[in-house]
Amino acid sequence: MEQYPHISLMIKILHHAFARRLNHNMEEVGLTKAQCDVLGYLHRHADEPVYPIDLERELHLKRPTVTGLVKRLEEKDFVRCVPSPTDKRYKELHLTEKSHAHHEQVLRFIEEQEEVLLRGLDGADRETLRHLLTILLHNMQAE
Repeated sequence: MEQYPHISLMIKILHHAFARRLNHNMEEVGLTKAQCDVLGYLHRHADEPVYPIDLERELHLKRPTVTGLVKRLEEKDFVRCVPSPTDKRYKELHLTEKSHAHHEQVLRFIEEQEEVLLRGLDGADRETLRHLLTILLHNMQAE
């Protein structure tokens, strides 16, 4: 197994490998990993209004990226953009029936890939990994 000089490089390579595998599996649904990230956020916040700015902030994306993701999800009938009832300048993002219908399948694909990712790690190792990654995320967000 190749030794990488920096943990940050390992994280980058790991992210790309995970995204490639997930993108391959998601082809049958017609979604990408990035689109799944958006839909996942919308599903987790289905009981509150969600705006594109929320996706920018929570998923650490730039405005043009969010605009493109939302546009493609709207074209694929996974998301609807509706004017906010309190301020028509803002568009709320709503999941469609198609999105709800595919939600369990998308979750299953993600869980399958996470199992591949974590193969060989027992419960304690997985918790340690989660703990360490949480520290790394906090360190990078503290700046």
